[in-house]
Amino acid sequence: MSERIERRRRLSPWAELVEIDVGPPTDRQTYHALAPRDYATALALRPDGSVALIRQYRPAIDAHCWELPSGIVDPGEAPSTAAVRETAEETGYAVDAFLPLAPLYVDGGRLLNRAHAILAILAATPTAAPEPGLVLAFEPWPTFVAMAERGALAHASHVALVGLTLTSTEAPAFLRRAGIEPPWLS
Repeated sequence: MSERIERRRRLSPWAELVEIDVGPPTDRQTYHALAPRDYATALALRPDGSVALIRQYRPAIDAHCWELPSGIVDPGEAPSTAAVRETAEETGYAVDAFLPLAPLYVDGGRLLNRAHAILAILAATPTAAPEPGLVLAFEPWPTFVAMAERGALAHASHVALVGLTLTSTEAPAFLRRAGIEPPWLS
């Protein structure tokens, strides 16, 4: 009978290193994974259908990146709540309505965290300034798609969120209820 033994070592408040032994004692294999905290991302549209994008510096890759509003899910926080909170913090716009999309493992072979996603409709006007150090832009759908196609949207999970939105059977009706024609259908 196979058995699974897991040991964790806390690296920081945001991640743990996990060593996983799998198999019977006579033929056990050891695997390693990183367990960062889950995060939440929003494909946030203004009422005109333009997409909110954030540009910020990412030290891990030493680059400024265009990305969707996103951030860490706090302990005890619902992922959708985190996505709404992060969107408001990063854009300065409140979220008027949102549609949760399927959560995804970021990289099931190496990472244990999940990316939780929402399709969000932003308020027509901002209620605050974006977080300091961030650049906020709103791009029309064709420009946004072109950015993703040429790799200017830096995070694979953000591009996956676009795919989830495009394949969602609920997304078009959700947007139409808010008076937005789904930009990928127009």
